[in-house]
Amino acid sequence: MTIKKFSLSNNQIVELEYDNIKKIVKNILKNSSDYHLRDDLTQDICLILLCQSNENLIKLHKKNQVVYFATRIILNQVKSKTSPFYKKYKKKFKNFGNI
Repeated sequence: MTIKKFSLSNNQIVELEYDNIKKIVKNILKNSSDYHLRDDLTQDICLILLCQSNENLIKLHKKNQVVYFATRIILNQVKSKTSPFYKKYKKKFKNFGNI
């Protein structure tokens, strides 16, 4: 008889790390003109994590690397002009300011 190990779902892992992700987003955007987008960015990061393969997220969670992985995603989303976050939020606010 084999004993099946309990593994967390992506949703459970993101839920466990949500407060850490929120703090990281807040710290990265604190001196930015995009500070008002912090909640949107937090939700986008959670969505990206939820879309990862369960195996990958479990490996990261077991190694306590979910926060580091999320931090890298946050930085890429904030700094890249080709990121989905930029196209969805920053570009629209930039264009709105020119009106």
